[in-house]
Amino acid sequence: MSELKLLFAEDNVQDRQTCLDCVKDFQSEKGCEIDLVECIRVEEALEKLDGTFDGAIIDLKLGPEGGEGNEIIKKIAESHFRIPVAILTATPDATEMGFTYIGIFKKGETGAGYADILSKLWDVHNTGLPRIMGGRGIIEETLNTVFLKNLLPQINFWVKYGKVDPSRTEKALLRHALGHLLQLLDGDEKPFFPEEVYLYPPLTGC
Repeated sequence: MSELKLLFAEDNVQDRQTCLDCVKDFQSEKGCEIDLVECIRVEEALEKLDGTFDGAIIDLKLGPEGGEGNEIIKKIAESHFRIPVAILTATPDATEMGFTYIGIFKKGETGAGYADILSKLWDVHNTGLPRIMGGRGIIEETLNTVFLKNLLPQINFWVKYGKVDPSRTEKALLRHALGHLLQLLDGDEKPFFPEEVYLYPPLTGC
């Protein structure tokens, strides 16, 4: 059975219950299991936040001022947890705009709500993106293996190169690690998706 681990930051009792009811219905409909980690305060969410989550649902207003949820979003961005984030808020204009969300849902709007958010997060989950890019994903696991079983045993060679040209050596190590990741895809005879081949938008210079 597929499982989604979601961080849920919401201080309103009624909204939390609505989300729990939606989770129960969604699990029954999809035959999946959702581990909803509830956080009422910003400090609680910051403490529990790590790279094991498959997604996050964050209300921006988690205190008297409003916009407190942006602190959680900021930590997600700065920690490179690579977690898909959905926002459900009455004040979308207060959203931290330097971050890419899978959706910003306004409370009270027709068609917006926890069922829509769960469906969106489930669709993202089914692409495999959290399992590939997340803190417990295939990339992290493979890179750890490359580091321990390939790079460290050959570290003397790389040290020698690093003494001559550190910048070039670092880029060579990156290419070497990426080569190991690409080996995971060898043997796939099915046609590529267009988005695989065309690197858009380009990240050169970022």
